[in-house]
Amino acid sequence: MAVDLARVRSRFTLVALILPAIVVAAAVVIQVLALPSLPGVVATHWSFDGTPDGFSPAWTVPVLTAVLGLGVPGVLFGVAFRSLRRGEHGAAYRMLGAVALGVAVLLPTLMTWSLVLQVGGADAQLPALVVVSSLLAGVAVGAVGWMVQPNAPWHPVATHTPDALPLAPGERVLWTRAVTVATAGRVVLGAVVVVTAAVAVMVAVLTASTWATLFAGAIAVLLAIMVVASTRFHVRVDADGLTATSA
Repeated sequence: MAVDLARVRSRFTLVALILPAIVVAAAVVIQVLALPSLPGVVATHWSFDGTPDGFSPAWTVPVLTAVLGLGVPGVLFGVAFRSLRRGEHGAAYRMLGAVALGVAVLLPTLMTWSLVLQVGGADAQLPALVVVSSLLAGVAVGAVGWMVQPNAPWHPVATHTPDALPLAPGERVLWTRAVTVATAGRVVLGAVVVVTAAVAVMVAVLTASTWATLFAGAIAVLLAIMVVASTRFHVRVDADGLTATSA
């Protein structure tokens, strides 16, 4: 069955770019409307028990919401859409669209809720229910984003088996080549790095723990290094067998 690539691209654009932009815009509008009723400085960092331990000017919350809420989906959309335009498709791209929408719901919901709770100078305590509800909302909407996109699995085309290479007595053959992970694989790995970096930013924003921030940042950096080191290899086949080294 032929895959409707135009429909795949249009639904991916809807889920990964248009809907996140609408969600983030709505969240920013709510936050801006709440600014006159907020103190000049609001809680923006909380300890793990929900007690505020870091504060920033109130206007920074809508700015950060726009940057993170649009930035993460924008990066995921950018790394995937170029490949989709070339005709690639599959579950990896469908998952990226769902993740982009889920993140665009999770971050603005959490940041908007934490800000609105402080309207009128109210207690800046961040209930666990807010965090859990925001997370569940992101997961649920991300699942909807997955279902909205068409199921277009990638079916590789079988290739023929090459003929054996004739060799004269005493001749040896050496084969070398630089190989790269398939585009879909690079897209998924890149998306994992982006999401991990976003989590590190969330840890920095929502907690005042230097150690937690450094730990999350170190994981993101280490993961990025591992991805870079595992996407391209030099492959050599000779009398000693097959050797693959990171390029």
